[in-house]
Amino acid sequence: MLTTDNSVMRYQIVPTVVRYTISYSFWDFSEIVVTVTNPSTGETVTLKRDVDYMISVSEPLTDRVYQGGLLTMISDVFKGYSTLVIQRVIPLTQETDFENSEPIDAELLENTLDRMEAQIQQQQEELKHTLQVPIAEDHESAQEKLLQIIQIGNQVTEDKEHIDNMVQQSEDILSQMEGMLHPGYRETIGDGATAEFTINHNLNAEWVSVQVWWSDLAKAYPYQFKELDKNSIRVTFAKAPEFNSAEIRIISSERVDIPIIGEDVKLSPPNLTECTLSSDEIAEIIGTASNETY
Repeated sequence: MLTTDNSVMRYQIVPTVVRYTISYSFWDFSEIVVTVTNPSTGETVTLKRDVDYMISVSEPLTDRVYQGGLLTMISDVFKGYSTLVIQRVIPLTQETDFENSEPIDAELLENTLDRMEAQIQQQQEELKHTLQVPIAEDHESAQEKLLQIIQIGNQVTEDKEHIDNMVQQSEDILSQMEGMLHPGYRETIGDGATAEFTINHNLNAEWVSVQVWWSDLAKAYPYQFKELDKNSIRVTFAKAPEFNSAEIRIISSERVDIPIIGEDVKLSPPNLTECTLSSDEIAEIIGTASNETY
């Protein structure tokens, strides 16, 4: 006799808890299927009996059925998940053979009926997790609504993929911008005694631009700087700056290669005869053009 219609046990995983109750009847240990699920990702993993967990039972009420049991975790794999599901899954078969004119064993008959009821409960549990329309709907109307639901689901999937692509593109652009732009580095210096300073800017730049900002231009002294490596420079002043009177500002710079014009440049404009001009002649032409008034 089955006194409950429950065929699934769901538990929220607590890493310190390793024992979980099975409160429904089952006929064989192989009918118990244990899975762990991560709700945030939907990832589901089926655990292995006698590897990840073990099942213990008291003596069966009869020699045919177990009235519940206890599941004990023996590995730590479940601790990485949030939900534990213990489900009874019975093959949808009926293997009891009642012979004509033979006495009927009431206990065997009841056990067979219990197993059939368990199969119905299993099917009912699966139906709970399917898309359904009201029973009042006719077949064509129900089919049309299910197709609409499928189309909506497909559209949601496409929209999600599109949004994911846009997010990825935005992240790529931001990553490129971070590589192109840098806030630079600034440091206030000056103690009235030191004329040479080593500045560690950590910009990892092959080329940098350095400026010195003075709090009092009347006390601004000439300086020169030398790049030591990609992350540091040395600044040398003609006279030691006064206390906190100077601010070093450093930004990374991109190198621009300017092509060198040779001594003789051949110009071959379309429809013109090839001619040769010297660098001085080209400079003279450019200078003359820049002085023209339009």
